[in-house]
Amino acid sequence: MDKVGVEIFGPLDATTRQMRDGHTTRPTRVRLGQGEFRQNLLTKYNARCAFTGDLPEVVLDACHLYSYAKVGRHHEHGGILLRRDLHTLFDRGIIAVTEDATVDVAPAYHQFPVYQELHGRQLTIDLSSEQRRWLELHWGEHRQV
Repeated sequence: MDKVGVEIFGPLDATTRQMRDGHTTRPTRVRLGQGEFRQNLLTKYNARCAFTGDLPEVVLDACHLYSYAKVGRHHEHGGILLRRDLHTLFDRGIIAVTEDATVDVAPAYHQFPVYQELHGRQLTIDLSSEQRRWLELHWGEHRQV
């Protein structure tokens, strides 16, 4: 095959190789300092989900209490540890924290016992005044009481 044929089919050959082994390579954006942010939360809270209590480290995410995409930096008091599914629900505003530090689960999710039982439960960690401020902003954005 001539050089032109190689150039034309090169991307196709690379894609075929990637699909054959079940993986592909893609560029990704990585939050600078995310590992340190998580480690600081693990040091502060051990392996304690703020909503459910002690869990294996591997299932806990470092959850920002604000939009990291908008702020662009990690604040010392801007995070808590959450179980992965709870982190997703928190980010989407389906779960929020009230001003008296109790968990509020959107009514549509009360049909799921695992989430309904969290509704009204006190947090398992103590909050700093900065964390309370971030959570108030989250509440205002998602609950609009």
